[in-house]
Order: sequence, then C-alpha cells, then structure tokens
Amino acid sequence: MLTQWNVTVLNLIPKNFVPEKIQDFRPISCCNVVYKIISKILSKRFQRVISKIVSLEQSAFIPGRSISHNILLMQNLLKGYGRRKISPRCVSTSHFVVCVNGVHGGYFKGENGVRQGDPLSSYIFVLIMEIFESVLTTFRKNRHYTFHPFCEEEKITHLCFADDLFLLAHADVETINTIKDALNFFPDVTGLTINVDKSLAFYGGVDDETKARIQDIMGIPEGLFPVRYLGIPLTTRQIQIVHCRPLIEKVKNVVMGWAAKKLSYAGRIELVGNVVMGLIGYWSQQIVLPKKVMKELDTIMRNFIWGSQGRGGKKVKWIDICKPKDEAGIGLRSCIEWNRAVTYKHLWALQTKQDSLWVKWVHSRFLKRELSIWTCRIPDDMTWSLKKILKLKNSIGSIFDIRIGDWCGTLFWHDPWFENQPLITKEEFRGLRIRRDCEFATIGDIDAGRWVSIIRRVPEGRRVLDYLSGIRLSDRADVHSWATEEESKLKSRMVWNLIREKGLNVDWAALVWSSKVIPRHRFILWLALRDRLNTPDRILAYMDIPDANCLLYDGNTESISHLFGSCPFVKSLWSKFTLDLGFVHLPGSWYEIIVAARIKAKGNRFPANVFKCGFAAIIYHVWAERNARVFGRVRRDVEHVWRDIVFDCGALIGTWRRVPKGEREWTLCREWKIDYDKVTSFNFSKAS
Repeated sequence: MLTQWNVTVLNLIPKNFVPEKIQDFRPISCCNVVYKIISKILSKRFQRVISKIVSLEQSAFIPGRSISHNILLMQNLLKGYGRRKISPRCVSTSHFVVCVNGVHGGYFKGENGVRQGDPLSSYIFVLIMEIFESVLTTFRKNRHYTFHPFCEEEKITHLCFADDLFLLAHADVETINTIKDALNFFPDVTGLTINVDKSLAFYGGVDDETKARIQDIMGIPEGLFPVRYLGIPLTTRQIQIVHCRPLIEKVKNVVMGWAAKKLSYAGRIELVGNVVMGLIGYWSQQIVLPKKVMKELDTIMRNFIWGSQGRGGKKVKWIDICKPKDEAGIGLRSCIEWNRAVTYKHLWALQTKQDSLWVKWVHSRFLKRELSIWTCRIPDDMTWSLKKILKLKNSIGSIFDIRIGDWCGTLFWHDPWFENQPLITKEEFRGLRIRRDCEFATIGDIDAGRWVSIIRRVPEGRRVLDYLSGIRLSDRADVHSWATEEESKLKSRMVWNLIREKGLNVDWAALVWSSKVIPRHRFILWLALRDRLNTPDRILAYMDIPDANCLLYDGNTESISHLFGSCPFVKSLWSKFTLDLGFVHLPGSWYEIIVAARIKAKGNRFPANVFKCGFAAIIYHVWAERNARVFGRVRRDVEHVWRDIVFDCGALIGTWRRVPKGEREWTLCREWKIDYDKVTSFNFSKAS
C-alpha cells in the first residue's frame, strides 16, 4: 500500500482553555479515505468468521453476541458477595502526522496498537484479547488454578467487552499468583498492559489477611458495590431505585437544559423520542428496571412534554400518547411496556439456546435437570433479574407458537401447545399422579394409547384429547417458533406491539403524520383532531371563566367544531385555501371538513402533499391567532393570518424536488412565492 494512503492525521483537541500537558489534549484520528474503504472491505469479511475464532468470553463487536449477556452473567456471579459465610472467590506499518491548531507537523511510524477511526481496529483488538484468553488458559492448565465457585462447570475465567475485563477466580494466593504471571506475560507478547489506576478488586467471603496478601500481589485496591460495568450498575442484591439514580439524573439533565426549555411541543416530542428514549432503551435492554424507576421516568417525560402545569396542562393521557400513530398516539413508548418487551429477548435466548456464555451458564446451573423452560422451577438463589425473565414464561400469550406436525417434537405435559400453557401447570391436572416416564411423553406417545386413561379422569383431560383428535398428523416435524422472530432474531418492536394496551385505529393518521407537514403544525392538528385543545367549552368542565365566547369573529361559544368549522374568520381562510388549490370549497361543519380532508390528502402526489401542508398550517395559525387575542396581543385580520400561512407553507414546499410540471403547479408556486423551476428539478435532495 502506498505510504500516502496509510498516513493518519492526529488532531489534538484541547480539553481546557490553557493546555499544558499532553494529557490536556484529546486525540482525534483521521484516516485516509482510500485506506478506510480498503479497511471496511476487510472488516466486512472479518464479520463472517470472527464468531468462529473468538471465544464466548468476548462479546464486543461480534455479530450475534449481546452486551446484555455479559451484564446478566456478572449480576448472577456477584450474587451473595455481601455475605460473610460463603466460599472465597474472588500492526506496525502505519504512519502518523500530528495536527495542532490546523498546522501539521511531525511524521513518524507507528510501532504498535490500533488506530482510532479504523474499521479494522475493533476486530484487531478482539483478536489481540483472544491471545490473552490463550495465555490465561495455558497458565491455568500448567499452574495451580481454582475456578470461581459458580464458574467451574463452564470453565469461565474471565469476561471481556472491548477493554473492559473481568477476571473471575477463587480467592487463594496460588491462584492469584497464576493470574499475575499471566498478566505479566501478556504485555511481552502484545504490548498491552493493565491500567492499575483504573482497576478494582472485589471479594466475597474473604478474610482480611487473605485480602491483604492478594493486594500485595496484584497491587489493585478493593472496590465497593455497586460498581458500574458497561454503564450499568452491578450490585450484590436486587437492583433498587438508588442504583438507577444516574439514569434518572441523566434524563433530568437532558430535559431541563436551557435549550430544551425553548422547545415547542413538537420539539419536545422529538427530544423525548430520539434522545431520552435512547438513554432509557439502553438500560432497559441490559437489566430489568424496578417498577418505581420506570414510573418516575414516565412522569419526567410526561411533565416535560406538557410542562409542569395543572390538570388542564396535560391534554392527553400518557398511556394514550404511548400508542402508535395509527391509534391516535404519538408513537412514544411507555417505559413499563418497553422494558417488558425487551426482557422477552432474554427469555427467547434461553429458550432457543443461543450461542452465548450467559445462556450456557444458566442452562448448566439452573435448567440442566428441567424438562422444559416453560415448566422450570425458579430457585431462591437466582438473581432478581433472572427470576423476572423466567416468570415471563407464564405470559407468552400470542408471542410463542407451536405448530404440531408429526407429534414427536413436543412434550405433552411441559410444552405450551394447548392454549399457550403447559398442561402440567393447569389447576385441573395438579391432583393427578403423573409417573416419571409419563412426564417425558411427547404428544405422539400419548396418542399411541399409553396413559390416555390417566388423562381422561378429569373433564379438562377429555377436552384436551378432543382437541388433539382434530389435529391432522403429518410427516413434518413439530415447529416451535416465536411470532416476533425475523431472520433468527427476536424483534422487540414486534413484541411491544403484541403486549401493549391496544387502542382504536383512526382514519386521519396519514393526514397528521406526513413528512410534508411542518412538525409544530402537526402537533396542534393532532390535538385538534383528538378534541383536546383547551377551548372554553372544555375549560368550563373544571373551572369557571368570565367569557367563553369566540374572540375571532362572533359571540358564539367557542369550541373546536366552531373554531375550525363554522366561524366566519376561519371560513374565509378555507375559501382562500381551496381557491388556490383549485377545487370546490370545503363543507361548513368541522367534522365534515375532516372527512373531506382525509379524501383530499390520500396519496403522495403534489396536490395531496400541498393539501396536507396547508390544512395543518391553517389549524395552527388559527389557534395561534386565537391565543394572541386571549392573552391581549395584537389582533390581526384574515389577510395577515393568510400571509403567514402562505409564508410557512412556501418555505417548506420550496425544499421539495421532483414536483411534476403543470399549469396548476405553476399557478400555486406563483401565488405562494415558490421557485417553480427549483421544485420541478430532478436534483437529489433529502427533503424531497
């Protein structure tokens, strides 16, 4: 490779106003574009084989492996560490150029390590850490080494995610000396050394004298629980609200910043949906959050969207906001429902026996003697989160499905093939004495005639056999599948859609949630169609007001149907709008206008998109004018309001492209001051 292609520019960004040491700079690596393309091609090839050559102890950057399984496994291994009476456990061709304040200087060759920004760097680092696994295994086999009490069966010595390394072992001096020798040998091979300043040791059931000897050997101070691992708190007991306080404070900092306070309703929803839900989503995917934490997070988001106002300020219930847009919601997700949905992914991993160290550990420790995960016992020595995961098996509902084929792949008593519940857990069968050999029976064994008399002793058994007689036997194997599975992956979005509280579908969703509508206009239109704007007729339901009459034109009582339908002020705007679009005027009633608008807004052609944009703009500006008059600001006439509507719509339509040429389009662009040649061009634009 040409040297010019292999040069990396190191931009040193100061961390403070007066940097004095090299530690005061943050290096940003900028690789050559040609090099990045080559590196990306190689990394894509790496992805196909990396999982076959890297051990299960590593989960970073490996397709199909999950960061959450590292966290769940560590939570299980750390259970009981607070007790006293437990067993003690305890590449070189690259060149670099330095850039400071835009000035390039220096030209030196890289000796070791990986480059920031290089697509290959993550895979190279994973392979280097695989050397550590080999080194530790060699020392373990040739020296004295005692496993962590919970890790001996699976022979787990460490867990690794990128440069976060957990070493797990029995807390005796000989074992610690073996680990120390492996850590000393590893830098000689790779050049990577342990950072003692960032390392901590955790002990369970270890006396003070042994602790002191281990600290003398390793030189690592003792840490205290809870400790953050991959951004998530690890604790020896059940996770409580105090452990989730960093998440709550981070969410509060986002929504209470000075910039967030200036946002409109639409801006707040975007912030919650794209930033806040991302923070919460990461924690939800890793651990089962306590219910109090989820309720508090929902409250923070709800209060941020509506403001900390009284009863009239929160215009729509949070449970209704957290529904899909087709069901008159906004598309946000309740923390309680979403945390439960993503937790099903862990149950799916256990049931399908995914290639994961955590899955193998749970099966070897807790599920080895269980006939089926659906009827497994939940012992007391499980962690709180694992208990929560396994309890979901009682509420799989329509998520899991068994399609009967040859009747030989499904356990009669222990698989949920009948009404989504294992027969052995049904109340009607609990009094039966089922022999051990009968417990292992498949549906085919039962149908063969053995044990049928036992089942017919109870009415529920006769109903099961009648259902079974209606299933046609085939030569295909039984299929156990998850309804929310796609491409061998469980989709949390699909799970959430099945377990959430359903609402009624509305036929105006496409009119509101179009990308051709200005976001702040979209939100007010959504409130208007839900009949949740604070008009006087609604305010009178919970407080007295001196004047409930319409302030736009006449003295009729103000309501949403009057304000956007029969009010003469608004009728003038509807007339101007329909005249510019060149069709018959809209009906007089607000509800008739909604029906007509749904028809006019169908499709994605230019007239339909202009109608959506203009319709929402009229609703928004009428409501803005009404509020201006309520709060004593300047009163404007129809012409002034119409000019604002045209300005807003023209600014958005002016960003569109590939608009078909025609007389109607040319007339509209002229009236609304839009560059006709620009919007009818076929130049690519993200706004099109």
